[in-house]
Amino acid sequence: MTAAVTTADPDVVAAVTGQRLPTWSASGESDIATAAASTCRTIGQQVANDAADVAAWLASQGHVVTVDTEPRPRQRHDVRIEVSSFDEADAVATLLGGRGFERWDGWTGAAARSFRAHAEQITVARTEGHSFVLRLRWRAKPGGGRARRLLRSVFRPTEGDWTMVQLPQPLWRAYSLVRPGRLVLERVGRRDPHAAGLGPFLSTPQSLIDPLFALAQLGADDMLLDIGCGDGRLAIAAAQEVGCRAVGVEHDADLAARARNAATANGVADRVTIQHGDARHADLSTVTVAFMFLPMHVVVELVAETLEQLPVGARLIVHEQTPLPDSMSPRPDSSHAVIAPDAVTVAHIWTR
Repeated sequence: MTAAVTTADPDVVAAVTGQRLPTWSASGESDIATAAASTCRTIGQQVANDAADVAAWLASQGHVVTVDTEPRPRQRHDVRIEVSSFDEADAVATLLGGRGFERWDGWTGAAARSFRAHAEQITVARTEGHSFVLRLRWRAKPGGGRARRLLRSVFRPTEGDWTMVQLPQPLWRAYSLVRPGRLVLERVGRRDPHAAGLGPFLSTPQSLIDPLFALAQLGADDMLLDIGCGDGRLAIAAAQEVGCRAVGVEHDADLAARARNAATANGVADRVTIQHGDARHADLSTVTVAFMFLPMHVVVELVAETLEQLPVGARLIVHEQTPLPDSMSPRPDSSHAVIAPDAVTVAHIWTR
């Protein structure tokens, strides 16, 4: 890297650019790094302001919490809030629901009881404009030796276990036995490791949508597929701004309904189809551009399968906020920093 890059906040540059783009052009390297660092400082200030506002409002409601309001450079609108117990986290999450934050957990019965016993945090998010994630954490990261950590990894229930089977309320402790069975079934290919879904909904920031469309060379004759479309904003924007047809696939029924209503409200229901179901089983035969904004462990498993189903010449665009792993196969044809004044991502492009 050039000297200009290394002096433009090296931690931010390394996190946002240096670890991600496989090649650099000498002429553009410094500009990209400087823009990324500037955006991350902007995001950091936004997060600090929003976190301070949330903390002050919670205090007015009788909940004094600990939250990091230091305006340091950040890539994500994501804040950890320390609370004293599950009960306080639950109460705070309920209060925040009145301010547009939705909980990622929605367990009932035995699963809810198991979640209370084993979880370390409740996560809520607000997705208008950009995603703002609050992690209400009440339990310190457990210590212990290697053997104890291994036992926890085998027997401590998680989302996949609560989704796999609905146990009667008195048997909530049995989820610790469901977990090793589920892990074995996944290892031998008898159960889909993503049966619980493709992860919680995080919205693509509005300011990144047009640059991503430009990068994908999206045109009026294209058919766009948004895998895990959430509230449908990408598909709706494609129909409104580019004039193409679009399909969004979403596993969450409430989000799918929200996306359909949004397509109707924006006058593009004739060009936008929202499907409720598993995006991995979608018909890709007419798709010319596919988008993914999903957790990286899901992306790693979906890219090769998706490319195989796309027609020749179709483009797959993945944008993300964590680096592609070295084991990623196939590697993208190109990777690009996509930087707006208030959002930054890295987009990877594959062509079938």
